[in-house]
Amino acid sequence: MSAVTDSSTDASTIRPPTLAPPLLVNVKQACQMLGLGRTTLYHLVQRGIVKSVRIGGALRFRFRDLCEFVDALAADDELAQSLAAPTAGGARQPPRPSGPSSKRRADV
Repeated sequence: MSAVTDSSTDASTIRPPTLAPPLLVNVKQACQMLGLGRTTLYHLVQRGIVKSVRIGGALRFRFRDLCEFVDALAADDELAQSLAAPTAGGARQPPRPSGPSSKRRADV
């Protein structure tokens, strides 16, 4: 007896299904994809460096816009340096003390 081989199930032709990237991602997903913190991402959105869309009150990012941002960083050293530079006021501000001793009462 000879074994019947079906070319459609040959191991060399089997390919896993390709998954399309999501059209939109939320803030948490965008941060994970870019390796950034939430505050940094929000600053980039406010400065118009990263494009975003709003759906109702929810902030979302198009996958391709995030890819374009990364491509722009790779192509533009000046942009990458401006993002790595300290804030306009110089070095980062130290955290403010918290607690009752740091708050002044107006009626004292």
